[in-house]
Amino acid sequence: MTCAGCAGRAERALTALGDTQAVVNLATHSARVDTSISPKEFQQALQAAGYPAKIDKVMLQIADIQAGAQADALEREIIDHPSVTAASLNRVAQSIWVEFIAGTATPDEFLEIIERAGFVGQVEQQGEIQPIRNIDFRRAILAALLTLPVFVVEMGGHIYPPIHAFVHSRIGMDQWALMSFLLISAIMVWPGRAFYTIGLGALFKGAPEMNSLVALGTLAAWGYSTCVVFAPDLLPSDQHFLYFEAAGVIITLILFGRFMESRAKG
Repeated sequence: MTCAGCAGRAERALTALGDTQAVVNLATHSARVDTSISPKEFQQALQAAGYPAKIDKVMLQIADIQAGAQADALEREIIDHPSVTAASLNRVAQSIWVEFIAGTATPDEFLEIIERAGFVGQVEQQGEIQPIRNIDFRRAILAALLTLPVFVVEMGGHIYPPIHAFVHSRIGMDQWALMSFLLISAIMVWPGRAFYTIGLGALFKGAPEMNSLVALGTLAAWGYSTCVVFAPDLLPSDQHFLYFEAAGVIITLILFGRFMESRAKG
């Protein structure tokens, strides 16, 4: 969720389930729900609205578990837990991997199920395999590295003209335009991909949000510049300007902003 409109749509998706009171907190990216409906139904409603619930993961060690009816029954009981979205029992490693809707259960609940089945369990690994914060940081750094050369040449050349002269003599402006296209396209395909998958999806559903604005703005800059590179005859000869750096800078700054926001929230 990136704005109050997102929070409102997520809240309406939850309350539409019937006999449900829900309050969505944009600052903490969480929802408080009072109802008898199962968490899995909440997850499905949020998924349909375009705001998938966060999934936590935990690895539980189970002593002396072997193949057999008891092990199968334990796996089924954990899978049937209202908050569990997936679970896989590894009899060789004597462990079970559980994915569950964040905030609706704790590993202790799964340990109690294991103990009731007659086994002894303990938490081996909890949380995301890769912390989301680290992923956000890597995306921001990659976007910055790909944007920097385009930004320096395009904007730096206006402040210090010899930069343009150097690129023109050593690389060629046509070749540089193609390189800029490739660098910024790479940013849009991986570090900034979520802006388009989430933002355009929300736009097509008639519920635009902040990701939609970023997607439209950067696509406009990228699309115009791409036309200049590959189909210049479609534009007036005095309007052959490139704006690839604008798309790259927008994506990079927002990625860094979101990383710092998640870090500030702890």
